[in-house]
Amino acid sequence: MDIEDYEGKVVLVTGGAGCIGTNLCSKLAELNAEKVIILDDSSSAYEWNIPEGVYWQWE
Repeated sequence: MDIEDYEGKVVLVTGGAGCIGTNLCSKLAELNAEKVIILDDSSSAYEWNIPEGVYWQWE
């Protein structure tokens, strides 16, 4: 899969609120993914790791 293949796609990132996951999600947004969905159990995530302007909810 090439980097251009993410443009216009909906992508699910598991562990997206952790250190590696947030960087991956940011990169996917830069690559024009239509939507990046983050699934995380918050076991090693911090609220400050979630980028501003992103809808999120701790559960």
